[in-house]
Amino acid sequence: MSETLEAQLIRHEGLRLDMYKCPADEWTIGVGHNLSRPISKKAALVILGDDIDDCRTDLYRLLSDEITELPAPAVQVLLNMCFNLGITRLRRFKKMLAAIRSSQWDLAADELLDSAYARQVGQRAVELSEMLRKLA
Repeated sequence: MSETLEAQLIRHEGLRLDMYKCPADEWTIGVGHNLSRPISKKAALVILGDDIDDCRTDLYRLLSDEITELPAPAVQVLLNMCFNLGITRLRRFKKMLAAIRSSQWDLAADELLDSAYARQVGQRAVELSEMLRKLA
């Protein structure tokens, strides 16, 4: 049986998960995907799914089994913030996380809004805080 096109392209181009400059001096990733070309909506949604999965894994590490006890809207708020900030910066929201752990939803919403993050993202933070307040 002959080699598949995908296998041949991976052998020829290589599979790189980090950006690199190809011989034509173009930023490239994956299997020779030139980043000056747009990606498809399908590819963007696959990447989004992978990124959400990574955030979910990071949150499980941060909150352990506690995350399974949280209401879905609280988990969604945390995933949204983790996606935007990364887990390292989300960890700095110690008072908000403590309020979430103890189901103090109004306090968690207040802590979210009392941050540089909220001032930077504006309406996004307002929407996320409202999701938490609705849990009260």
